[in-house]
Amino acid sequence: MLYILIVISEVIALRVVRIHIEKNMQLGDCKEIMNGKITLKKQYNRGMFLNLLEDKVDTVKKISVVLLGILLLTFTILLPKKNSRLFKLALSLC
Repeated sequence: MLYILIVISEVIALRVVRIHIEKNMQLGDCKEIMNGKITLKKQYNRGMFLNLLEDKVDTVKKISVVLLGILLLTFTILLPKKNSRLFKLALSLC
């Protein structure tokens, strides 16, 4: 149950930050928080890592769905097991 709560809280936190950035920042704006330890910048990435496959949006969507499915399947299989706490924590933070 703890790992499911971690996933839910992470999704909510990321959504809140994304909504805040969309409403309060212009494209390219930077904002430092926590005494400059974290920098928020409004930027769009149309592809994958480093705009890889930027011009092939359908391929990016398919790859993302497949990877998410693998992640969810692995998480679902490992969740009821008593061991591998560290691995379950890592999966819940993905």
